[in-house]
Amino acid sequence: MSFYFLFLFIIAMNYHIEIRTGNEQIEPLNSPVYMQIYGITATTPKLFLESKYASFMKDSIAKFNISSNNVGDIKKIVIGHENLGIINDWYLQDIKIQTAGQQYEFV
Repeated sequence: MSFYFLFLFIIAMNYHIEIRTGNEQIEPLNSPVYMQIYGITATTPKLFLESKYASFMKDSIAKFNISSNNVGDIKKIVIGHENLGIINDWYLQDIKIQTAGQQYEFV
């Protein structure tokens, strides 16, 4: 394994994440939401998206700044929730992830 490849695993990356809930959402989701980011060189651990301002309400955008390991170019994501709480229905419209110099959109 080269030094450069090993170096990518050590450096933290800031991920600016925007999650848009669509207009078909009835009640705010109140279950913990997580995301895992898969890149060409690595995968993040399960990242819990917590914010006192994010409630995943109808027609809303929740923004998060997460620091985790550098995965290289992002290829896919897995997003979900823990299915806890009273309201577990969620109409997820799209997700934007911005890193240093790159922007990714998942519909």
